[in-house]
Amino acid sequence: MDEKAGFGSHTRIGENLKAELIDTSAVISYEGATAQISRYNPELKISKQTVAACVKAFKLRKSPEPLVKREVEELYIEADEDHVKIKGSKKKTITKLAYIHEGIEENPRRHLIRPKFFTTVEKSSEKFWYEIGEYLDAHYDLKNIKAIYLSGDGGKWIKGGLDYIDGAIFVLDKFHLYKRITAATGHAKELRMPLYQGIWSTNQETVLKHLDEARTRAQGNKHKKRIADTTRYIQNNWDGIVAQVNHPHVGCSAEGHVSHVLAARMSSRPMGPGALPVQSIWPRCGQPGLAVSQSKNITFPDKKQLRKLLN
Repeated sequence: MDEKAGFGSHTRIGENLKAELIDTSAVISYEGATAQISRYNPELKISKQTVAACVKAFKLRKSPEPLVKREVEELYIEADEDHVKIKGSKKKTITKLAYIHEGIEENPRRHLIRPKFFTTVEKSSEKFWYEIGEYLDAHYDLKNIKAIYLSGDGGKWIKGGLDYIDGAIFVLDKFHLYKRITAATGHAKELRMPLYQGIWSTNQETVLKHLDEARTRAQGNKHKKRIADTTRYIQNNWDGIVAQVNHPHVGCSAEGHVSHVLAARMSSRPMGPGALPVQSIWPRCGQPGLAVSQSKNITFPDKKQLRKLLN
């Protein structure tokens, strides 16, 4: 009877309950998830280790390819990362986040059009972008798309996506650029506007000249190094800056999505297994499953869909 119903010899938790536990643990701690589930039945006892095991074992099945590919004029890909502490180590690991969308709608409130999220802890950058490239090829008529924009902070793994998405244009995120300029000119605020004007006119010589002046006026090696790093950052990402000026409609909200999708649960306001303090450190073992459940929690808010992906 059990075998016909799909239960193995050591099965203790059904797929519906697993889906509920994974869905709940994406926003609250493992111990909190057990308490949340127990509200239906106070006699139901599930340990936080069981929740962790469900998260660790979570593997998302590939969704079926559509019969008809979507036709759009432009596609937008935004990418960023979260740095998560590893239990028992001072090191941090990178959780990559990228998402595809078809633009932004303002009504009824500002939101992305048809967003699709991807995240990984364990996959290499090459495998991560290959997966995204496969999704684009399967779901969109790429031959008739006028432009695909890839936005981010200029990180090596982010710009590596250009090798896997034919014809993509890298656009540097304004937030990270202006943040660096602000930090580099804290002692010479009057240089900021000339720097911005140099950027808006895509005059690299003017930008570097004002940064060199800021470095000359800086006091202390630490401040001089910060300005030198900003200069190098602008030189390495100049093509992305020019693209930013030439395509002003292309924005990037990746920083906010990292905070909403990943950091809210895994780093800035982490909740480790059980009722651990805010400074708790994420165990490496459960993080990949949690990162996936976090991103899919945005894409698949319906638990019925989550159950289908588990089966």
